[in-house]
Amino acid sequence: MTFAGKVALVTGASRGVGRGVASMLAAEGVRVVAAARTLTPEEAPRIGPDGTPLAGSLNETVAAIEKTGGKCLAVRCDL
Repeated sequence: MTFAGKVALVTGASRGVGRGVASMLAAEGVRVVAAARTLTPEEAPRIGPDGTPLAGSLNETVAAIEKTGGKCLAVRCDL
């Protein structure tokens, strides 16, 4: 079965499982629409008592996918 030429919407694609799914789909030739709340690293939620930013953003996901030849569009939204 091939997914080449298909389009997938992946929510939570700025980090974690969502980013992993987006990357795997792109590697299979799927055009990915990556959706999440965090577009840039500067917008990342702050966690912990020292205010450390949570790692990951849509722009980083898109860059990683495109670096390997995949197609990805970032959509900033709160689902």
